[in-house]
Amino acid sequence: MVSSFGRFEEVVMGMKFYELHFKLISPANITFKKTEKGFLSALKYIPASMLRGALISSLYWKGALDEELLKREATEPRIIASPAYPIDDEKRAYPCHPFAYECKIPHEDAPEGKERINYVDEVLQDFIARNPQKYKVLCSKGHMAISPLHPDPVIPIQNRLREVKVRSYRTVSVGMNKRKGSHQRGMLFEYESISSGQEFWSTLCVPDEVNLEIGMKFAVGRGVSRGFGRAELTMLKEISLDEKAESVKNAIENKATLVLYSISQMISIDGEKYYTYPHVIELEKIAKRIGMSVKGVLRIGAAYGRTRELISGWDMARNMERPIFSLSGNNGSILVAKVEGEGEVTKVISALEFLGTVEVAGGVPVTGVNMLTPLREHPMGGRGE
Repeated sequence: MVSSFGRFEEVVMGMKFYELHFKLISPANITFKKTEKGFLSALKYIPASMLRGALISSLYWKGALDEELLKREATEPRIIASPAYPIDDEKRAYPCHPFAYECKIPHEDAPEGKERINYVDEVLQDFIARNPQKYKVLCSKGHMAISPLHPDPVIPIQNRLREVKVRSYRTVSVGMNKRKGSHQRGMLFEYESISSGQEFWSTLCVPDEVNLEIGMKFAVGRGVSRGFGRAELTMLKEISLDEKAESVKNAIENKATLVLYSISQMISIDGEKYYTYPHVIELEKIAKRIGMSVKGVLRIGAAYGRTRELISGWDMARNMERPIFSLSGNNGSILVAKVEGEGEVTKVISALEFLGTVEVAGGVPVTGVNMLTPLREHPMGGRGE
């Protein structure tokens, strides 16, 4: 089946690609569990749609985006953010793929007393040969009490993985009765917040006419009107696609096979139907978005990963919720693809890490999905950082 990656074919010239770092300067309410009395279970990362919306709002209020550009972003998105993952002890975390585990039984000789192993390099040749994959069921000492780490953020150190520590705390708020000057019955709210000072990193692409600056302030998560979620941009590094293209070229095996790792959720939308993983990624559409002319596809032969709900965020221009999908491929999924095409396909594939694809559901574009990069050249490929 050839899936349609939306109907977004706008030629976008002059794009800039960045890695950015930012720090929370007030606690942020970024949770995935809603209860009758509040929002609990803080996420260890910031979803792509939430970060994108926060950055666009800040750019609009500081005058870097006018009303026309803001409306255009709602229908023809050019500002694309990846999910933001934690920085712990100056090291970047990434979503864990399925080929890793943690042993529940303490290991005295393991860092932090826990054996956390990334064994994807051991099965990489099986991916390339299209052999069926087998997941490990025993740790190095023969214990069966192992659990998967996918898709939680982890820090890779060669073939070992370090747990990511994101500090959070719970607060309880109570509604006040103005007439009595005391608390209002039934107005008790509980929030779990990520602590201020936590750092995150993400990728971002913007058109040439949009300028970002170190020190830029924005707000993410719930309760921004009450001072929650304030963040500050602390690092901005522009990325060259030409350098990335060389890494893609080195990662292609047998002249055509490419093993890909996803830093975002995965989904393919075709009219009223949607699919957990794409079967085909059309490189021509990606190329048009960066002003190139390349024909070709990535033909997906296998996908590995868990699934979960995809919430595509809030549409500021229409003042309405974007679509919610019950199943999507998780962050950290691994895909095995065949590269078909001519011309500068490796440069277009390198842009996929920053652009992903634009999927369209009911006329509403969904961004921050299918953001893929070669596994062999990535720290989660077993080499670490």
